[in-house]
Amino acid sequence: MRDACVPVGGIDGTAFIHYKNHMKTITINVSEPVYDEFRQYARKVDRKASELIREAMELYRQQHMQRRTTLRDRRPASVGGPIQPITAEDNLLGEMLDDTRD
Repeated sequence: MRDACVPVGGIDGTAFIHYKNHMKTITINVSEPVYDEFRQYARKVDRKASELIREAMELYRQQHMQRRTTLRDRRPASVGGPIQPITAEDNLLGEMLDDTRD
């Protein structure tokens, strides 16, 4: 882990945010043609192949591993109207708690 300082533009220019770089070094095995293609493309866009691979991993994580929605994001499904009208005498909670119901 490396320490890094980033200026945040204080009044006198001396304010900094200190943070640690939390990067993990890993080893992966890829075919030569695939890696060569990554390196060639990285040169073409003036970047490092390792940056492209990190971005590819992050994209995969976002698309396949992270939860995309919560229950609050989902719309309720319609199951139709009531089978019979509800009256003031109906005990809906009792029906939900009654084990002998259908």
